[in-house]
Amino acid sequence: MDSRVQNFDEELRSLLRRKATSAQLFPIDLDAGVRRGWRRMARNATATFLAMALLAFAALAGMRAVDRAEPARPAQTPGETPPALSARVAARIFLPVFSVSLAVGEGSVWVASAGRQGSHEAVNVPSLDVPPTLSRVDPATNAVAGTVHLGSYDRWEDVIIAFGSVWLLDSGADVLFRLDPLTGAVQARIDHLPGLTHAVEGAGSIWVMANGSLLRIDPGTNRVTGRVDFGDQNAAHLSYGDGRIWVVQADGITAVDAATLDVVARSPTIPGGIADVAFAGGAAWAYACAVDESGNCSFEILRVGPSGGIDRTLPVPADVAAIEGDGDTLWVATSERGQTTKTPARGGRILRIDARTGEITGTFDVEPDSPIAKSINALAVDGNTLWALGSASELLRIELGTT
Repeated sequence: MDSRVQNFDEELRSLLRRKATSAQLFPIDLDAGVRRGWRRMARNATATFLAMALLAFAALAGMRAVDRAEPARPAQTPGETPPALSARVAARIFLPVFSVSLAVGEGSVWVASAGRQGSHEAVNVPSLDVPPTLSRVDPATNAVAGTVHLGSYDRWEDVIIAFGSVWLLDSGADVLFRLDPLTGAVQARIDHLPGLTHAVEGAGSIWVMANGSLLRIDPGTNRVTGRVDFGDQNAAHLSYGDGRIWVVQADGITAVDAATLDVVARSPTIPGGIADVAFAGGAAWAYACAVDESGNCSFEILRVGPSGGIDRTLPVPADVAAIEGDGDTLWVATSERGQTTKTPARGGRILRIDARTGEITGTFDVEPDSPIAKSINALAVDGNTLWALGSASELLRIELGTT
């Protein structure tokens, strides 16, 4: 029993004994009428006090019930090892190109590659001399169902699926292509966009970064309808959430209102710079590499709130290569440090993070003998399927369980 409850119980019992005793101590020299009056007063006082005691005991019972309630337990206590995810690799798909971007939509998985010449270091992939390629993977067969080649263009940066089309960024030709997902035919092309890096869909528009400027493109007319100039050639990655475009700059993250194009929030300066951004759990998430005096890199995953402040930091004792937001969940791909193209693959790990609390709620170790374990370039989520794209042109299909 809680000490305060025990003290209250003992005091209440003592008070009842005193009241009961005083109700029976009448002077023996009082006449009968006086004694009867005193007895009536005593009975009334005792009844009143007993009613008060019942109320007190009811309150005491409530106190005990509250005390017995299980205290709230955090999802992950400090030092606790996150549980392993219920997941399995359902398919491994080799792509004969150097893959750079991944998207899911229109019933397919889309992988954009920058092409590659000469020998390839991935296991079971022959020497290559191929142009940039857009590969369409059929989830029903886990095989490449079609490819798209667009002439001599050779610097494909990003691919997204939106408004019934495939949008492909070609920084070599300064063109944003809009493709038919069924035939691969070019539906539209938006020219004169130098410095293309990344694209995102949001608020009824397509958004791209080009030469340090955020451009808004109307999918109805395929024309640029808005621009925000950052004056920062390092501005690159984008994400959309809560009516804002979140833009990665050289040393922080900036939020732009998608309706007004006004800058509505800025993060503080983040040492080491930002590598990527994803939106999940009502906030923007990014990862940064801070280099210490010895030249060592320490990765941290950061949460940037609506006002721009950093309200969560999560140190990661590994190299971070990709992040992806999915509702209230953030997925992070990591690999063991010190790996190069010449070292054997030593395993990678995918983290599932509760984007509301910032706690790691599950991990999945990628097959240690897989070349993808060295580096995962991109992640995409489609229901209970997680797609992971490796720098060795290997695409993993990971089926997630219910835990």
